[in-house]
Amino acid sequence: YATVSRPTSLIIARWRGVVAAELAIGLPATLGLAGLVLLVRRGQRSLAAGEAEFRAAFERTLIGAAQTDPETGRFLRVNRRFSDITGYPEAELVGGMTFSDVTHPEDREADAAAFRAAMASTGEYQAEKRYLRKDGSVAWVLVSVALIPGSAPGEPRRTVAAVQDVTERRTAEARQALLAREVDHRAKNVLAVVQSVMFMPETGSTLS
Repeated sequence: YATVSRPTSLIIARWRGVVAAELAIGLPATLGLAGLVLLVRRGQRSLAAGEAEFRAAFERTLIGAAQTDPETGRFLRVNRRFSDITGYPEAELVGGMTFSDVTHPEDREADAAAFRAAMASTGEYQAEKRYLRKDGSVAWVLVSVALIPGSAPGEPRRTVAAVQDVTERRTAEARQALLAREVDHRAKNVLAVVQSVMFMPETGSTLS
């Protein structure tokens, strides 16, 4: 520019035109990218906060909770209450055990068939069944299961189960049923004795 003796005003005007054109293209793109970064970071913080809240609720609930693979039945995650109900430590449960392993042997076949049917239709399953605890004792539980699809295409599904220990209620019901049968049995015995007395044939004797 100096060699051809162009006026300074012309040089500045040309420079301003170039800069204005670059800003017209680059500035919106830069602002848009910055906004996208902020949204992503905000989303990451929201996901992290949501995950933290879920983890706290999952671990601290008074009801047993477990996540399983719906295809294999293997435990993916359990909370402390679920370990207490089954008697198995968390490491052992998620180390390869399935929900069938903790189900009472007499209930396994019917329970597995009902579970598969529910997952294929509504995706929700509820049952009151028996668990066989690690020490060999039996625990009655109310199990509510929901199928959770993957959040992205190709992501594996999983099931989330809420497990409530109802052993005390079932034991009380069994005791009441036994007492009712005993009362009924005794009542029938008393009634039989009364009837035998009431309908006993009269006998007489004659003196000669």
